[in-house]
Amino acid sequence: MARRPPVSDARPALRARRRQGRRRRLKTVLVLVLVLAVLGGLGYLVGWSSVLAVRSVRVEGTAVLTPERVREAAAVPSGRPLVRLDTDAIAARVAALAPVESVEVHRRVPDTVVLAVTERTPVLATARDGRWALVDRAGVAFTTVAEVPDGVVPAVLGEEVAPEQRERLLVDLATVVRACPPELLEQVRSVSASSADTLTLRLTDDRRLDWGSAEDSPLKAEVATVLLRQEGEVYNVAVPSHPTVR
Repeated sequence: MARRPPVSDARPALRARRRQGRRRRLKTVLVLVLVLAVLGGLGYLVGWSSVLAVRSVRVEGTAVLTPERVREAAAVPSGRPLVRLDTDAIAARVAALAPVESVEVHRRVPDTVVLAVTERTPVLATARDGRWALVDRAGVAFTTVAEVPDGVVPAVLGEEVAPEQRERLLVDLATVVRACPPELLEQVRSVSASSADTLTLRLTDDRRLDWGSAEDSPLKAEVATVLLRQEGEVYNVAVPSHPTVR
């Protein structure tokens, strides 16, 4: 009668595999705990500690405004972690300053906030209480000066213009001025309007250029540049396809 081979005991091998499995799980847990601890530390460092907190505010791009005035308006909370700053609120406070056309707020690690300001560019100047109010292309009067700067055109609105129409007319006049090439602009001494259809340019040598409305200003500027090479006192490009000189 044949003898059966001895049956080996598999229990020690099974116990060894179980121990290895427990060690792997323990290592995994330890790694996860370590990762969470590191992330928690980083979160505290970035979001709550004073290591990456605001210590200085730098202002760029100002000429009309002083950096101090911009910092005052921005009201950036000193000592607050950079990541927790409400940059939209800071930008809104700076943008409320009349000379500011736009502003960008940047965080600079480790402790600086940069306010990059773009100020309004003056196109027109209107008389105001013995001074000149500078007006940008959007019709916004944003500061006053004693004298009209070079490259800025004096603008006169008729007394009959209602207050609510002033900004619209200033926008129209700014559109005209911005459409003028240098050859034409150097002849312009002032611009005026009493309505949206009566824009007028006063030129050198007591000449006048009737523009009509601000519509088709680039085309009108091209026509006017050629037309002004003729002798005359009153030029009209209100209908640019049929300009006149007299």
